[in-house]
Amino acid sequence: MIKLLEYMAFSKPIIAFDLPEHRVSAGDAAVYAEPNSESDFAAQIIRLIDEPEKQKLLGKIGRERIEANLSWCHQENNLINVYKQLFL
Repeated sequence: MIKLLEYMAFSKPIIAFDLPEHRVSAGDAAVYAEPNSESDFAAQIIRLIDEPEKQKLLGKIGRERIEANLSWCHQENNLINVYKQLFL
């Protein structure tokens, strides 16, 4: 999961298996492959290789998602509140 966020922070296009946790993190910044299907994952890579503009768009969407919602400054209070609920 951390790698996914790092790729988004560096404006890299993402291909991920279609899992709930990937959808929550990447949203529209990824192309999704059928879960556990290596052949579909490979097919998505091949499709994306042939679409440089889509690569750029996915990278841009990912970077914007990090800046707007997922960076530390946006998530810090959420984490602190979870710790407070658990330990106080």
